Amino acid sequence: MNKEYEILYIIKPSLSDAKYEETILKMKDIIEKNEGEIVTLKSWGMRNLAITFKKYQQGYYVESRFKGSSATLDAIKKHIQVTEDIIRHLIVHLESIEPKIKEAKVGKS
Repeated sequence: MNKEYEILYIIKPSLSDAKYEETILKMKDIIEKNEGEIVTLKSWGMRNLAITFKKYQQGYYVESRFKGSSATLDAIKKHIQVTEDIIRHLIVHLESIEPKIKEAKVGKS
């Protein structure tokens, strides 16, 4: 059973535009080849990091929503461990945060 997730990952700022595109396409390919389906894919471009991380003050941000299984998550994590181009990432299971978002919107009336 596929669940819906969101991943935000940050690519090294010192790469070329072609390398950014290659990294994004590789991540998309990994998701699709491992029981996943891309729902949305947005490149935010170069942004400042909140704190300096691994000597970087900026990074190229990419956000993607996808449907996938545990095999999809395992493949993503394995890829991120071996690539040096992605300096930071966060994967969130959307079902676990959506009730909290709805509660926050209702409470703000």
